[in-house]
Amino acid sequence: ADLRGKVVIVNFWNSWCIPCREEHPALVSFYERHRDEPDFAMIGIVRDDTESAAREWVVENGVGWTIALDPGSRAAIDFATTGQPETYAISPDGVLVGKQRSRVDVDDLEAMLARARGTG
Repeated sequence: ADLRGKVVIVNFWNSWCIPCREEHPALVSFYERHRDEPDFAMIGIVRDDTESAAREWVVENGVGWTIALDPGSRAAIDFATTGQPETYAISPDGVLVGKQRSRVDVDDLEAMLARARGTG
């Protein structure tokens, strides 16, 4: 409910995934650029990892966006994920408008954001 009316970028990741680690600087840069925009939210969903490993990664790497655990892989199933990293863009009206099932860079994220806002 807190996300209603916002563009949401959802990133599935885990602490041991090499491509997830490689894309992390792009996620940080993108988040820093958009975090104060009132219509923007970003969520990282931990897929196939332990809570302690995920928490350690978040603290060590200064993750500023919301991180959610996925007990029972419910979110992963709902998004029909096939692995990680995977990133999805959701429009303000809750429609999935973009996905990338591999490592993203800042240009990919900007394109997904623009698509979710209806400007790209």
